[in-house]
Formats: sequence, C-alpha cells, structure tokens
Amino acid sequence: MIFLQPDLSLLANLNRLAVLVKDWPGEPIDPAATIFALNPEASATPVYWCFNTAAEFMLLGKVFGADQPLVGMRSLNQIVKVTQETTLALDLLAKHYADSLLARFGERACIVGGNCQAAGIAWRVASHLRLAGVPVQRLVLLDAEPHLPYPDSIRLLFGARSTAFNPYLKPPADPLRRVPWHWERAWHRFETRIVPGGHGEYFTPENLPEVAKAILDPLESHCVLSEMQRRSRAACRSVRCKTVHVAETASTVEIIAGANFEDIHGLAVVPLWHGPDGSLQRVSTADWVVSVDTLPIWRGRFPAPAGLSGARLVPVLCMAGFGPLVWPAGVL
Repeated sequence: MIFLQPDLSLLANLNRLAVLVKDWPGEPIDPAATIFALNPEASATPVYWCFNTAAEFMLLGKVFGADQPLVGMRSLNQIVKVTQETTLALDLLAKHYADSLLARFGERACIVGGNCQAAGIAWRVASHLRLAGVPVQRLVLLDAEPHLPYPDSIRLLFGARSTAFNPYLKPPADPLRRVPWHWERAWHRFETRIVPGGHGEYFTPENLPEVAKAILDPLESHCVLSEMQRRSRAACRSVRCKTVHVAETASTVEIIAGANFEDIHGLAVVPLWHGPDGSLQRVSTADWVVSVDTLPIWRGRFPAPAGLSGARLVPVLCMAGFGPLVWPAGVL
C-alpha cells in the first residue's frame, strides 16, 4: 500500500493552523487568521512569539498584562514532523509570518522568540525582519539551541530541571568545546538564563511569571572591546570565504586571509545549506561550528545533508566574540 505525503504547501498549512488558533483572543493581523495581536497599540516593545499550543499564547498574554503588546504565531507542531524534507514548510510559514508582521507593524522595534520546536520558525522570522530593516532587539529561545548562525543578540532560556534540553545539565559532546564555545562564534552576542521548571512546564502558574520576566528583561550592557579584539576585527576585514568545489555529497570551502592574519583568534565557519527549493537546513551534528585552524589559506570539506539533493553550501564566516562577520545575502 502506498501512503501519500500530506500537502505541505503554505496554503494547506495555513488552513490547518487557522483551525487550531480559531479561539485565540486579540486582533487577527493576516487574512488567513493565523496570527493574533494582543494590545498592539500599547507603547512597550512588542513581543512576536511562536508557540506550540493554543493555551500558551493566552497564558503568556495574561501574565504580560494590558501594557505589553504580544503577537502570537503557532509552529507546525502536531501538523508536520520536522525533518530535512519538511524544512521548506518552515521557511514558507516564517516568510508569511514576517511579511504579515511587517504589513501590520512596519519597522517597529521588537523582540522575537519561540519555545522548543517553534524556535526554528522564530529564527527565520527574526532573520527576515532584520533583513527588512526591523530593529530586532533580541531573539529569545526557550529550551532550544538552533544550529544556525545569527548576526544579532540571542537570549537562551533553559529550564532548571530540563535534563534533555539544558546543556548545562549534561556532559558536553566534546570536552574541549564546552558551552559556550559554539555560541560565541556562531552568534554576535548571547545571554543565557535559567528559568524554573522542566521541559513542558514553563506555562504553568508557578513558572510562567519568571519566564515572562526573562523574555522582557533588558539586555545587559555591551562590554568594552579590548585592543586585541579591535585588531582582530580589523584583520578579519581582509578574510575571504567562498565555496570552491561543489559535489553531490560534499562541498569544499576555501578561506584566504590577508595581512595581519596572525591577530585573528577564534575564526570559524558555520555551514548553512540552501536547498534548490529555497529551504534552509540546520546543521545536525553536535560540532556544528568548524574551527579555522590554519591561515592564511584554509580548506575544509563539508558533507552535504542527507535528503536535501542539490543543496548549495553558504559558508558563514564567524569569529569568537563577534559572530557572523558577513551575513549571506540572497539566502532568506
């Protein structure tokens, strides 16, 4: 017997989502009625949050109160099993969300976030908004660690009893690359906070107030760059990164450094895979940031992700303390 794949088109998924969020309160801001805004005219910085269930939106909105704008979106949890073959569905949905937010709120500064499975959509929404000129103050992720680069501020929230998701509660995959080795290279700036509860317990009455506070708290002030960091950043302007060989199973990246390359510390590459259908593929391995250990010329080979035929490797050059040095154009 042959089982047909479900329709994963954007229209089909929007129709499914509309049924699941039909009882959400607030103002629908897209024609499909899949995005809802609470207190949109309040003066505080709005939070655009991607949830996994209907109840989470209403509970967080209640804790935030009438003075805090909250826009609720929903992930494809219980609709689509997230695999390499279904990432295009996430990309299409995130683009719909971002376009709808832009149409309703324009370039208003915002906070973008998501919990667990919804984090992958939140990352995409934040990236789209950034490229459209929206000041995304921070991307907040709860019990999630996207293996993807990000050129702005990220706040990671982990549960104090979340043994499956909190990286501080389990041994590192590589003892030489403990938390936060990957984060400080893949992201421009990050913070971590521990919130009460375990996975699936964050929207309970006893835990949600602390979670809400962790979402809304302002970022800590920027640290002053050391002279070595300034010199390293200046030296990185002469570094070039490109894909020099493409095959069906792997691609080779070449990095060439110019003058003063000896001042560069913590240089790394995050391989971002771009499918021919427009889908983006996260890196599934634990060591998702690859250290560049030989300069002025370095070559690295990156296996193509299984199930993403014809994918194009977009190497994102990063450096510890700065995150992505160049954000790839034309990907999102």
